[in-house]
Amino acid sequence: MDEKKRRAEELNLANENEEVETIIEEIEEAKGSVYRQAMNEKAVIAFTLGVLSIVFIWLFIFAAPVLGAVGILFGVQARKEAKKTAYGGNGMAAVGLVCSIVALAVSVIKLLVDLTF
Repeated sequence: MDEKKRRAEELNLANENEEVETIIEEIEEAKGSVYRQAMNEKAVIAFTLGVLSIVFIWLFIFAAPVLGAVGILFGVQARKEAKKTAYGGNGMAAVGLVCSIVALAVSVIKLLVDLTF
């Protein structure tokens, strides 16, 4: 009888190990497909303002420098926060920052050229 109990326990442990391994594999598989990093809101704002400031160079010339300046502020803050926290958005903040700087420079040059001529 003792031998039967021991074998039953061994089979039970083997089945439990297989179930645990299957669950771990399922978790690892699901983690890769479902995982999504939270985005920093300031990075999204910087990106949006950067793109809008480029568009506004041709539509509303006086709004473009303002949007560009505010986009630069949000972009710098977002990049600082992205380094300190686990939030994503460093790339989006960088693109927003570059777009804002370009739009600010081009809009100021365009304003100066339009006002002098």
